[in-house]
Amino acid sequence: MDMKYKLGVLGKGISYSLSPEIHNFFSKQSNIDIEYKIYDIEKDSLSFIENFFKNGGHGLNITQPFKEEVGGFYNAPPSNILYKINNEVKADSVDAEGLCADLSKKNIKVNSGTRILLLGLGGAGISIINSSIFRKCNFVVWNRSKNKYKNIQRDFLEFKNNYDEKIDLIISCVSEINNEISKIILNTNLQEFAHIYDINYRNETNTHYKKISLKKNVSFNSGEGMLVEQAALSWSRWFGDKPETSDVKAKIENGRL
Repeated sequence: MDMKYKLGVLGKGISYSLSPEIHNFFSKQSNIDIEYKIYDIEKDSLSFIENFFKNGGHGLNITQPFKEEVGGFYNAPPSNILYKINNEVKADSVDAEGLCADLSKKNIKVNSGTRILLLGLGGAGISIINSSIFRKCNFVVWNRSKNKYKNIQRDFLEFKNNYDEKIDLIISCVSEINNEISKIILNTNLQEFAHIYDINYRNETNTHYKKISLKKNVSFNSGEGMLVEQAALSWSRWFGDKPETSDVKAKIENGRL
């Protein structure tokens, strides 16, 4: 290890983040020396990013609530990764790819005709529904603000209370659950082997969805696995090789990371 690469995750209210531990695990696995920090700020994300890269930054992950602001600045979709090509900073999203990788490793099939109920159209939700990875799926969408629907670049159905088609997969991208969301899920007609996937982790939404999954007799997963897969994809943008993820996932599941 000759050079220490400066990395981090930028967001608001993210002191709980597992990203430093995951990337430090990849560092040992790859024999690449890094300094990965949590940058928890209130605002001015673009000024922070400019200073970060001016002062030797190699790459950044972006999380709530800055994904849309950062993506817009770099003429990209809502973005969760910044990396450099020929010293020029580029933005992209690996939300959909990370989610799809984790679903695949959990044997949750997503293919042509899969009917998905998507809750929330923040940065992650928009990236997922607009991704080519999920292009052949049938989306039913709920979001608090109807104004967000204009950001969807594909065919979809807006969730209505009388929607009665069976859902294969619920993907929740909301940071908190209100009574409306609870009623939607409890009243949604689910396939026998349906799944609820909450992209959050270490969040009270996990507990809520777990209770709902037990009531509905379907499986539930929180977002640690997606986080790890996103981290591996970020690492590959920064250093070229994609790390293996099963060992670090096992450590998280066993509370040893």
